Amino acid sequence: MAGKGLYMIILFFIVPLKQIIAQPHTTIWDDIKDDAIHSFNVGIGLVKSPFTASSSDWQRIGIATAGTGMLFLIDQEIKDFAQSNQNKNNNWIFGIDEYFNKEYVAAVTSGLYLSGLITRQTELRRTGLYAMEAVVYSAAITAILKRAIGRSRPYTIDDHTTFRLFSGGRSSYRSMPSGHATGAFSFCTVMAKSIDNNYWKTFWYGTAVLVGSARIYHNRHWLSDTALGGFIGYSTASYVVHFDENKTEREIAIKGYSIQPYVKASELGLMIHF
Repeated sequence: MAGKGLYMIILFFIVPLKQIIAQPHTTIWDDIKDDAIHSFNVGIGLVKSPFTASSSDWQRIGIATAGTGMLFLIDQEIKDFAQSNQNKNNNWIFGIDEYFNKEYVAAVTSGLYLSGLITRQTELRRTGLYAMEAVVYSAAITAILKRAIGRSRPYTIDDHTTFRLFSGGRSSYRSMPSGHATGAFSFCTVMAKSIDNNYWKTFWYGTAVLVGSARIYHNRHWLSDTALGGFIGYSTASYVVHFDENKTEREIAIKGYSIQPYVKASELGLMIHF
């Protein structure tokens, strides 16, 4: 419980003090509407991303795919090493994944957002919003992949090559990617990028790596599961954090037609050009 208390102190005491800014001139309802529109636009952007990805984006995806494949070769060895080093001290260190379940992350991200909304601290509200967006959208991507890949968990079958493609309905065949690693990296990446301080960044990225390691230690995931989950979480969070500054009006082109989503204060829809 001491570890949980430490994280609560950091999230709800240090974070609100990171930047105190002038009170905004908008109402709480205005902020909620703006944030809803922002979340919708981020979601549309993520859906469009396969059509608008740059060559460097595809290069990063290729590197991540190749890296996951390379780690796949040592999955069994890492699992055996983790299971042969079970002891009381390691149980305490790797108990961190208890605090990065869906309920805890949802409570913390919502708490950050509501704290900024109620206290009228725009920067804090935005951090909470980005964290919620990153966690929700990365979780959706991971959920789809889990069911499509259908990889067995290490506690189900002691064989890292067992897959049941498109039949990952059972939890025992939803090992890849790791949901905990996805959630930890998506949340921790937003937090790390919220303050330009190396110690702060090291703390949050180190936390995410520790969560992924804990899933291996507890025999819930293979190493490659956590690596892929971490990549999804980090990439999604980075996209969310930099969405506004990198936003472009790129269109989806399909067989001579172009589709451009648009969102206004009281309208949303699709524009089709042909």
